[in-house]
Amino acid sequence: QALEEEAGDQATTLTNVFDVMKSGSVWRTEMKDRPMVDGPQIATVTGPATEEIYCDEYGRVKVKFPWDRYGNNDDLSSCWVRVTQAWAGGRYGMVALPRVGHEVVVSFLEGDPDQPIITGRTYHATNLA
Repeated sequence: QALEEEAGDQATTLTNVFDVMKSGSVWRTEMKDRPMVDGPQIATVTGPATEEIYCDEYGRVKVKFPWDRYGNNDDLSSCWVRVTQAWAGGRYGMVALPRVGHEVVVSFLEGDPDQPIITGRTYHATNLA
């Protein structure tokens, strides 16, 4: 709103610039930058209630983040997430999979939320050493 006392001796003017689009078109804001995840996050390994270990043929597991209030707490909770191993190579290595209910540390390759990877495991009150 233009106030008369701010106009002085001149007439009040209004300048406006806008873009228009066809009726019925769906409007979406332009995504300027890809979303980034800044640092690791804690999550809980999930799976069917009857399974102690739940993974696919590549050793990936599913997780649930504490901020995901509406997500499932079962085998439908997330995409399959890769798990780092202490030793991994073409003809040698070891596999230590986190169990359902274990708390894990999830990092994101180059901060990309589409590339989660479990980089650690933690102890807590319900998962004592």
